[in-house]
Amino acid sequence: MIPQKDDIKLFKDLDEMFDTNSDTQDIEDKFKHTSIGLAPAEAFKKSELLGLLKHNIEDKTKYPKLKKPKIYTLSFEHEITNEDNKMKNQADYDVSFELLGKDKTVETQFLPDPKREAEEARKREEAEKEALKEDEELKKQIIEIVFSYWDGQGHRRSVCIPRGSTIGEFLETCRLKLKSEFRELSRILSSSLMYIKEDVILPHYITFHELIKTRARGKTGPLFHFNVFDDVRIISDIRRETTESHAGKVVQRQWYEKNKNTFPVYRWESYLPGKFNKPY
Repeated sequence: MIPQKDDIKLFKDLDEMFDTNSDTQDIEDKFKHTSIGLAPAEAFKKSELLGLLKHNIEDKTKYPKLKKPKIYTLSFEHEITNEDNKMKNQADYDVSFELLGKDKTVETQFLPDPKREAEEARKREEAEKEALKEDEELKKQIIEIVFSYWDGQGHRRSVCIPRGSTIGEFLETCRLKLKSEFRELSRILSSSLMYIKEDVILPHYITFHELIKTRARGKTGPLFHFNVFDDVRIISDIRRETTESHAGKVVQRQWYEKNKNTFPVYRWESYLPGKFNKPY
């Protein structure tokens, strides 16, 4: 079988693929043509070395150099930069917002203002706390109460109690002070006693601090003064406001029920806040 033209070409290509000495053979053939005759060994080696270098240079220009893969490193610089830019933009926005606020020269009290309202609420809260603190300090003050134990006749005494004491606590203090002189008081409780000042029967739950703070008034004088004056109701004009105060009376409830239709008991009225605070 005669080989065809294409088969001959294929065999030739295969021979070239598996021919490992083709480059070296080409160099030797070129060297043979260029070196005719005798030559020194040094010149021969130099010519051979130059041929190899030239061949390597041609190969490098023929086939491009492969690029090395780029190695990426982990970095947060981009995120930090974006965050800084975001904060800067927010700061610029806040400044711009402040610059675009309300005109301070214009009356704007009637307009809603969250910042102003929050500041006013804070000031009110501080004022309330300060007022409560002052009240507590005032309630601890010791005051002297002059009274008259009344059993048809007056027996004037005085006791010292905290300003925040209630009328009930005051009556218990009076009972303890008087029971050695008046034996009947040792057999009853303070709830069986009554305190009448300026012709007003004061309830047991009210405090002296409240009477002083509200500047409460009775029928014949103030309920917030506890110093002593002579009984001048007969010659004084009850139509004129006065700061003169009279000693309050401490009486047993049993005695009051028995004599409530006689003078001066029938003049006494129960306490009602603000009832007698009218101008004279």
